[in-house]
Amino acid sequence: MRHSEKWRISVATGQVFEDEARFGRAADGEYRWFLVRGVPLRDQHGNIVKWYGTLTDIEDRKRAEQEREKLRELEADLAHTNRVSTLGEMAASLAHEIKQPIAAASPAPTAALNGWHTNRPILIGPVRQQPESISTESCGRDHRPYTFVLQEVSSTT
Repeated sequence: MRHSEKWRISVATGQVFEDEARFGRAADGEYRWFLVRGVPLRDQHGNIVKWYGTLTDIEDRKRAEQEREKLRELEADLAHTNRVSTLGEMAASLAHEIKQPIAAASPAPTAALNGWHTNRPILIGPVRQQPESISTESCGRDHRPYTFVLQEVSSTT
């Protein structure tokens, strides 16, 4: 409701008037916020004789409220940024936790075929074919075990 409408209602009903409005100063034309209050003076019969009013400059309070609102918005943006950053850190940590065991297990079939720390194979016969199938057939891409898992995890971080 507009300031002038509120004033008319107070005059018609005799209720105390209070509103915030911007007024221009005559000296320099600068607009400032004011708290406007009006209280009716009544005679012994309850009729309004006249109104007493005050204008209180509240420009500093209004500016502080605006700054506080800007600060709240910045805090909300910062909280969102922190959540996104934390999510990224968690994804990187998870990718690392997934990569480590896979990377450690990747050379195992080849090591078993090559005799681990010796120059002669440990596994022979039909058992020897099992590590070969693990290392060359498990992923179906470039005959490198688990490469696709590592690539998929890496692409998400």
